[in-house]
Amino acid sequence: MSGGSGRRWALIALVACAVIGAGVAATPAAADSTAEATTIESNETVVALSAVTVDRGDVASILVELDGTDTGYVTIGSEDVEGFRAIVKVEDGNSDGDVTIEANTYSLLNTSNDDRYWTADDADSVTFVDHDGVMTTYDEPLRVGSNDAWSYALRAGSGWNSTGAELTGDTDRSVMRVQERHTGGVSIWTASTTEPLDSPSAIQDARADGTPEQPQSIENQTAVVEIEASGLEGAIRAAEGETTADRFASLVDDGVVEFGPKRADVTNPVDDRIDLESDGARVVTDPDVGRLYVVLDPDARSLSGDSVFEFAVPEGSPIATTGRTAVETSSFSVTDRSRLAPGSGSLAVDNATVARGDIATISLEVGDNDRVSVRLGSEYEGWERVVRVEDGDGDGQIDLRVNTFTAATDSPDRGAIQATDGDDVLEVQDQSNTFASPLGIGSNGGYAYTVAVHEEYDETTDSFSGAYGTGRMIVEQRTTTGVDIWTAPDGDEIATSRDITDAIATDRLTKSQFIAEGDYAVAELRATGIFGALEAQPGSSNVEKLASLDENVSSLNVSIVNPAVLPEYGDNTLDLAANADALTVIPNQADGRLFVVIDTAVLGLEDGDQRVPTFTVNAGDTTETLATSETDDVTSEEAFEIDAPEVDFDHNEVSPAAGQTISGVSNLAPGTELTLVVESELTPDSESAFIEQFTATVQADGTWSGQADLSEGYDGQGYSVWVLDPDLAASYDGEIGRLTASISAAETTADRITIESVELSEGGFVVVKSGSATGSFAGVSGYLEPGLSYDVEIPVSGVSEGETVYAVAHTDDNGNEQYDGDGAYTNADGSRVSDSMTVSSVRDVDYYRSLATPTDELSPSAVMTAKGDYLADETDLATVVAVMQAYFFG
Repeated sequence: MSGGSGRRWALIALVACAVIGAGVAATPAAADSTAEATTIESNETVVALSAVTVDRGDVASILVELDGTDTGYVTIGSEDVEGFRAIVKVEDGNSDGDVTIEANTYSLLNTSNDDRYWTADDADSVTFVDHDGVMTTYDEPLRVGSNDAWSYALRAGSGWNSTGAELTGDTDRSVMRVQERHTGGVSIWTASTTEPLDSPSAIQDARADGTPEQPQSIENQTAVVEIEASGLEGAIRAAEGETTADRFASLVDDGVVEFGPKRADVTNPVDDRIDLESDGARVVTDPDVGRLYVVLDPDARSLSGDSVFEFAVPEGSPIATTGRTAVETSSFSVTDRSRLAPGSGSLAVDNATVARGDIATISLEVGDNDRVSVRLGSEYEGWERVVRVEDGDGDGQIDLRVNTFTAATDSPDRGAIQATDGDDVLEVQDQSNTFASPLGIGSNGGYAYTVAVHEEYDETTDSFSGAYGTGRMIVEQRTTTGVDIWTAPDGDEIATSRDITDAIATDRLTKSQFIAEGDYAVAELRATGIFGALEAQPGSSNVEKLASLDENVSSLNVSIVNPAVLPEYGDNTLDLAANADALTVIPNQADGRLFVVIDTAVLGLEDGDQRVPTFTVNAGDTTETLATSETDDVTSEEAFEIDAPEVDFDHNEVSPAAGQTISGVSNLAPGTELTLVVESELTPDSESAFIEQFTATVQADGTWSGQADLSEGYDGQGYSVWVLDPDLAASYDGEIGRLTASISAAETTADRITIESVELSEGGFVVVKSGSATGSFAGVSGYLEPGLSYDVEIPVSGVSEGETVYAVAHTDDNGNEQYDGDGAYTNADGSRVSDSMTVSSVRDVDYYRSLATPTDELSPSAVMTAKGDYLADETDLATVVAVMQAYFFG
């Protein structure tokens, strides 16, 4: 078909005001006739025309009545109004007095197309005589006006004068009303295979007999797809082809209409409509009721799964409606299992669920079959493979691994489909569609691909036989959850997913963004849909594959960024391939986790260095790539920082005996084993000497403790402890014997306590407790150096007059000189070293004034009371002086 917008404008220019004034769409204007100037006359007769109504694109039946002659002439259109006029000659071959012209409104103006006019009775005839207007290059259907209809002029006469270009003799006039076509819908029926269903009457008869009927399945049935639409008859008659089915298929190929079983709601990058070959269908038209039927025999179909038939008139089609929805569709779902031959069902498929881009493991029960054929997907789903598999170990089960990232490529030798545990894939046939993209998912975020295992497969007929079992491979949208940072001891054996699991279970792999120099930093990516892509990459190790993934898969980016280098000043990402000796990559698809173990010592990272493991899913085509957004990148990252390694010691209370606990804290990774040495202080007065080695392991909370043998020492003997391995400058000096303390409280009020003296052998704090030495916290002193301290004042709160409080001596366990719940000094019996006192009232000037009620004036007796309280240590000298000043001077 031809006839573009440029031609239309030329035609509009030719008909100008006549067309615009008429309100009809532009139709070719008149042109000079090349017919000879002759007058054709018939005998005196009566010619009559009947009005006709037809949908645009259909065939109009124009009845011409002839009385007294077998010949007449008919003109269609008006050059002045519609821009064209066609002249035809009719002959009444059977002399029954009438001729019915069938005029194709789809191709009426295209003189290069012979399929424009017919007669309803083969004995009659119609012959094209001449035309007015530029019809030879105009190939679009007759048009309708702005009111969706137009009445074209019909004229008839018993003769034709070519010189005057007019009808002669007896004449009549009428109209051919062309109205807009319509699309109603699509339905599908089934009927017995014995029904011929090769004509409108046969279909109507079958319906009158109670068939066809709407199906749940079209298995082993003749399927009839019924399209309710007008405007198709003329297009089909004008199309090329030997049969009606061929011509309908030609319309589909030319884009006049769209028809076929539509693919599943799955985003595979293939045409969403399955080709319906014309030799596999019969097409029957019934223009009287605006119906077209596509009859599909069961042997002619290659459908499987839940199919959807769709009919549409696309935008740009010659018969597209104007001012309405560009594409008119209607669909009906059916199920076709004609390829699944009836079987015993002894074979079985376990459904598998996998993220798009990951690897599905499909378990097949094959019984005692050595070899079976597995159908994955279907043409309807936009991807289909037939896999021949061997049960190599004879255990009756085959686990088939399907890499959804590469399963649709045309290179099955890349290992996209494999068997495990001694079984073997013998052959993979690309049945339907190959594309270099991951398997698609549906618009709802997932799609279930058909999986069927069969005893036999005939490649020649593309059919299966014997027992079979069916299931699904459900492909879901991939996800990215985030990145976490863990740490592990330097030299720990972490190379597999099992190693990761064991290390977490034993607290040798713990979460922390602060990594001691030399320890491992472990970046954990929590994501799905990357493991098939990773496995498909070239490389002899997972590190090399990860580097290739970053380079080859446009939608995924994995990097370790140095934030100290700005991108504009140089590459700030770690070259993964060049630093493969410092990295270990551990994929764990089962848990959706990818671990990258980073040896900070090999990379030479030092105190203060930072790195940011980063994973990005780049925005892009969500059908062609693993992108989950067409507009926004999705980035997950987490930083870690290197700290200088430290080992600190608690103030340990030890005795001259075996099994003495020496403890502390460290920022080294939990699970790190410390080797320590304890050695006695050696002086001229030493009674003995010792040196012992012991070990301790850093725990998840950073603490460590080990048992040392101090049985060769004695009370009061000094000793030193230092870290032998790892090689750190960390040591502690202590003295064998129990830590000692004494405390003496002076006085307390509701807001302050005064400690007359306190002695702490290892330094520490005085903590005020309410009710008992282990009661609730009421206040704490600042850090007190080892030895004696005097007149220590401690602010308190939450206590009241008459309440007993306790001043308790506490150690500084971690040596930070900040009280953070450190332990208490204890007596020989294990009780806490403390002193108690009762909270007294505050005795100030107002207190002594209140004793002189009701005058509230200070009296000599009040002054004497204040002096006596001072002598009894119940008030201080400053208060007595203030009372005396108030008494004498007011």
